Amino acid sequence: MSNLQNYKNKNVIISNSLNRSAQGLSLSEKRILFLGIAKINGKNQEVVISAQDYSNTYSLTLDNSYKQLKSASNNLFNRYFTFQAKDKKSIGLGKGRWIESYKYFDQEGYIKLSFSNIVYPYLFELEREFTRYKLEQACALRSVYSWRFIELFEQYKQTKWCKIPIEEFWHLMEAQDSYRQNFSLLRQFIIERAVKELTEKTNYDIQWSTIKRGRKVVMLSFNFQNKTD
Repeated sequence: MSNLQNYKNKNVIISNSLNRSAQGLSLSEKRILFLGIAKINGKNQEVVISAQDYSNTYSLTLDNSYKQLKSASNNLFNRYFTFQAKDKKSIGLGKGRWIESYKYFDQEGYIKLSFSNIVYPYLFELEREFTRYKLEQACALRSVYSWRFIELFEQYKQTKWCKIPIEEFWHLMEAQDSYRQNFSLLRQFIIERAVKELTEKTNYDIQWSTIKRGRKVVMLSFNFQNKTD
């Protein structure tokens, strides 16, 4: 099924609102979906992802790629993203499925998937307020948190800094309750681990700090530079 194209050099393009949503994906699930987004290049169509594509893109063995593709594809249909919903002057919380359908072909080692109608405006025919980055920037990462940091930084690549309220950061990273209640855990297991991985595996130089109200952390500040820009 694969013609051995280099999908690492393809662009991932998503709306800023989807970029800041809670995406509800494991690392392998995100790898599949975002390889699909890169392959379709802004056009809403059924996309084929083979184990060979997956292996080539993420530098994994073919056997491991078969296993991850099969395991993750079983869960993809039930994965959803959580976003801010607006209705006139009302603001609420919305949820939408990532995909409309999928077909898995075990013997041949590939899947076909179609993105859902609700995610359509966040992925296709975008003219403004979108985030674009090369898939290769995330290919070597082993943490979905690190990947989310790349997406955050790419949204603010023009300014090379951003400040984000702690509640929004929790939502973005889908931080578990214990991390929300104890900032030292959030710092150790999400922020510092992600910064370390990005420093070692990408060209990012990252500095960060907290902004407090009294003793409580209310905001995070990030200054970053992609040394290839």
